[in-house]
Amino acid sequence: MKKLIVTFVLTFVFASYIQSAQAITRPVLQNQEERQERREEIASQRCTVLTTNIDTRITRFSSNKQRHIDQYNKMNARVAEFITRATSQGYDVTKLEADGKTLDQKVQKFATDYAAFISKLEATKTTACGESEGAFRSALQTARQQLAVVRQDSVDIRNYYQTVIRQDIQDLRNQKASPTPVQ
Repeated sequence: MKKLIVTFVLTFVFASYIQSAQAITRPVLQNQEERQERREEIASQRCTVLTTNIDTRITRFSSNKQRHIDQYNKMNARVAEFITRATSQGYDVTKLEADGKTLDQKVQKFATDYAAFISKLEATKTTACGESEGAFRSALQTARQQLAVVRQDSVDIRNYYQTVIRQDIQDLRNQKASPTPVQ
């Protein structure tokens, strides 16, 4: 009889343990599903914020592009105006003219590199957010590399103007004007 009671008690304890274990695992599954839903929600929010940030950067870089190009074109116009005045006064401006053309080529290279950067930045918007993480990262990396090229172009233009063009202008100021204007 004792064996029967002990067996019955053990069976009852074992059965209640299994039921409690099943009750515990169900909420864990629900928690896992809730976690997965929360992760998807967070990923969706990240994608929205990321898309907004990319749009903001594209807008900012587009306006900065126009501002930079306008500034460099004004620089070219001032150099061309100086060349015209110096030529009318009889100075030899052949070196400055050649350097002015080189400056113009540098500005054109800057403009094309900047346009390429903006198009690469816009390419990051076409990748599906969250689904193609590797493609997005590689597109963003190429855009960053192109931005480095653009920044180097800008530095090259400033350095070229400060070291070459200004030196040419200084050399012209030290030069004696020819008695008859060159035409």
